[in-house]
Amino acid sequence: MYFAFWQHLAENITFDLRSRYIEALLRQEAKYFEGLKVEAIPSQMGDTFEIMTRAIGQNTGNLVFSGFAGLTGIVIAFVRGPKLAAALSLSVPIFAIALGMLIGRVKTSAVVKMGAVKELGAITEESLSAIKVVVSFA
Repeated sequence: MYFAFWQHLAENITFDLRSRYIEALLRQEAKYFEGLKVEAIPSQMGDTFEIMTRAIGQNTGNLVFSGFAGLTGIVIAFVRGPKLAAALSLSVPIFAIALGMLIGRVKTSAVVKMGAVKELGAITEESLSAIKVVVSFA
């Protein structure tokens, strides 16, 4: 039920955002659409809002659940064995530093991968346009 609630909330939020986005698109002047590929807008919208739905539904639910589970574990640890819990809590800064370094590496690799994907997309688009030119002259 917990995860179903988060998924339902995510779908409601993305539906509202999608409606606002479409209304904003409809308010634009015709000149705005001259520089855009209009046929690509629906697929981009679908991809973007699907990512948002997954992020809100699954990731936020997991984050809240994990946060409360961790907090509950800390409270139980200090109630059941305060000396051991205090000794183990001294290692928290070490784990936080290690986690921060790991997050930094993941972020860097994600940025590098996104750059590579953009570069490959540009090359693919260039190749497809060259193929269209060759086919049109053939």
